Order: sequence, then structure tokens, then C-alpha cells
Amino acid sequence: MGENDDKAVSIEISLIDSIAEAEMKGLAADAGEVALDAVLDDSLLESIPVAGTVARLYRTAVSIRDRLFLKKVLSFLSEFSGVERPERQRFATQLETDEGSRARAGAALTLLLDRLNDLDKPRIIGRLYRARLDNRLSFAELRRFCMIVEYAHLPDLVELARLPEGQRVDNVAAPFLHALGLVGITGEDYGTFDGIGAETWYEVNERGRKFLTLAFAK
Repeated sequence: MGENDDKAVSIEISLIDSIAEAEMKGLAADAGEVALDAVLDDSLLESIPVAGTVARLYRTAVSIRDRLFLKKVLSFLSEFSGVERPERQRFATQLETDEGSRARAGAALTLLLDRLNDLDKPRIIGRLYRARLDNRLSFAELRRFCMIVEYAHLPDLVELARLPEGQRVDNVAAPFLHALGLVGITGEDYGTFDGIGAETWYEVNERGRKFLTLAFAK
């Protein structure tokens, strides 16, 4: 294993260690607003009341090409600021069990955070992981819901979360949300013989309701 591989493994393990061991008290709820040029500044790290593995993660993660990754990590971790350390330690062990090892658990999360295309998405991922910690999600549901966050157009999810129960989903976004498994077809109008006036009706399904409850929980 080369130096780059060693560093990658260090980042992956440190990320799970950070969930388990870091001092989360005082971690900024608006971590995503940290200025890019300040994220890599040691003085900023010292000003955030987190210690140990979290600080080590920030320093080793400098090699990741996209500086935004560090902001994503901060945003993700902020969702655990209200969880006591013993619970987070138990959760880290659960993640190891889910994925087969701490390195694999860290690799899955590192890759996911790095791929996210919106700085509001890491906090949603944090909420889903928090739901797994609270046993409100199975491991399979966590993986599926994280995939939904990764591939969805975030404004579509926000609008879906605001939709009153039982109301039809906007036809523009509906086919994409249907492909993600969040809405189901509840009716169809085939229009005239040549298809003029054809319409498909979509509503949030059971999976969608569970996802929205957890992903947009206050």
C-alpha cells in the first residue's frame, strides 16, 4: 500500500472515529457557511471546539482535491452535535457491523460526501445517519435514502417536503421523483386517441413519506 492509499485509509477511518469520539459541543450549526479560504486555516480549526480525530481529519483531508469536502464534513458532523459520546461510539461500532469494517464504513461515507453536488445535502445525509443511530432506519434504507439524496435535484425534494398530504406532485418533477422511488402513480388520463391531453398523476408513497420525515426533520 502506497502513501496515497495510507492517507485515504486514514481519512476514511478518521471520519468514523470523528463521529464516535469528537467533542461536538459548540460545533457550528451553520458549518456550511464557513468560508472556503478559512477552512484550511489552523486558527479556524482551533476556534472550533472539536478535538482529536476531527482535527486530524481536517488536516489529512487537505489532499482531497475539492476543498468543499471539508465544508461537507463539518455540515455532516453538525447533525450529531446533540448526541452524547457513548451513543456515537455505539453507532460507530454499528456502522462497522453494517459495512464489515470501520475502513469500509468510512470509505462509503467519504465517497458519498465527496460526490454531493449541493452544500445543503451533507446535512440531510447527517440526518439520515442520525436516524440510523436512533434505529429509525435499517441499513438497507440508509443506503437507499443516501442514494436518493445524491441523485435528486435538491429543490425538488424541498418542494416535495412542503407538499400537503394527498396533493398531487408537480408533473415536471414527478417522473424524476418516481424514478427515485419517492412517488407513485395514482391515476392516468390517456386523453384523446392521439394522446392529446394525456396526464399521469403522482402522489408521495410510503417510502417517500418516511424519507421526507427523516431527511427534513427539524
